[in-house]
Amino acid sequence: RGLAADRACAGYGAYHARQCVVTCWPLMLAMAPAHLPVLMAAIAALSTWQRLVTRPRRSVAVALLLVLALAALAI
Repeated sequence: RGLAADRACAGYGAYHARQCVVTCWPLMLAMAPAHLPVLMAAIAALSTWQRLVTRPRRSVAVALLLVLALAALAI
């Protein structure tokens, strides 16, 4: 209750905001050059996979992101 509850809520919100920014900024950057529905679907699938897997492997996510970014630049 009171100030302690407010601090806990703010901390919880900051934690989830950080997780969202860390996950989404590279995906949005990859999508910026070309606004293609196929690329948007692939990025949505990648971000959903990252959120649902309990321990996503960063190397796989980075590799997929690079492939998507290259595909966006090639198109």
